[in-house]
Order: sequence, then C-alpha cells, then structure tokens
Amino acid sequence: TGYEAAVIAEALGTFGEAAKAAVPGLLVASRDHEAYARTRAAAALQRISPGTKAALGPLVRNLRVADTLGREQALWALEQLGTNGASALPVLVAHCLRDHVPEVRIIAMRCIGKIGQVDDAVIAGLSENVTNGNYFVKQQAVETLAQFAGRTQAAFVALLKAKASSPVSQIRGDVATKLELISHQDPTFLVQCLELND
Repeated sequence: TGYEAAVIAEALGTFGEAAKAAVPGLLVASRDHEAYARTRAAAALQRISPGTKAALGPLVRNLRVADTLGREQALWALEQLGTNGASALPVLVAHCLRDHVPEVRIIAMRCIGKIGQVDDAVIAGLSENVTNGNYFVKQQAVETLAQFAGRTQAAFVALLKAKASSPVSQIRGDVATKLELISHQDPTFLVQCLELND
C-alpha cells in the first residue's frame, strides 16, 4: 500500500500489455488510501489495459483533491499518458484550468496539449488563462493555444484575440511570432479571420 504500491504500479505500467496479469492487483491499488498510489495504479491500468472500465477514474478524482501535491501528481501522470488520457479532458477544463494554484493550471495546460483534443470548452478555458495574473500561466496558455491554432480556426482566432488583449508586451510579441509561423504554414485561417466581424 501507499508509496510502495505507487512505485510497483509505475513499474508495471512500463510493461504495457505484457503486464495484463497485474490488472486485478492494480484495481485494488487504485482504491488505496494514498492519493499517489491511486494515481500511479490508475495510470498503469490505462497503459496496460486501456479498455478496463473506468481505469482512469481514481486519477481523475485525484485532480480534485484538496492537497496541491496530490493534484500535481495526478496531472504529471496524465501528462505522461498523452492521448491515452483523453477521458480526463472534461475535468481538466472544468477544474484544473481554474485551479487557484498557478502551477496546477500550467501542468493542466501541458496535459491538454499532450492529449491533443480541442473543442470550444478547451479554447474558452485556455483563452481565460491568457488573461490570468500570473505571467507563466499566460505564457503556457499561449503555447497550448498555438499547438491547436494550426488545426482549428477557433484556436487561431483565440490567439489573435490574445494578441490584441494582453497587457504584457512580451506575451503580445510571442503571440505575434506564433501567428506568423502558423500563417506561413497555412494561410487559410488568416484569410478566413479577415472575413470575421469581430
């Protein structure tokens, strides 16, 4: 239990599907009293047997624990899962992007980038963080929006708005550079944005 269970779960997760025999034990560990053990067991389950019903449930629940370190540990595990952690996206957007701890917001945005899925809620949450009082939160929000801006017009428009609304000149310059690079790769969004009223 506890830290030992977390370390064992993490090691088992590195074997992927070859560790299928460990699934029952990991399910037990995912109910451990320690948040870290639950997080690592859930992440290992997702790597070993992603089809396991609600495998990520304990990790997702840990995104809401009162302990900051517990939330950060869950986010770090989720970041490592990448696209395999897509089921956590709604909680990332609804809770983690509005966390009172800037570092939690920053890791959550990195997770969203690794998951690689974007929708209106993701764009709205990232746009909200572009205006956050913490410089590093703003910077990460711009970085994550830029990851999606070459694929979706909504993210491109959000970056344009960030350039216009940010009171920080360094952020505006960073956004301008990213917009220019994206426009050179594919000018489609820039042309479409010129036709928008706002």
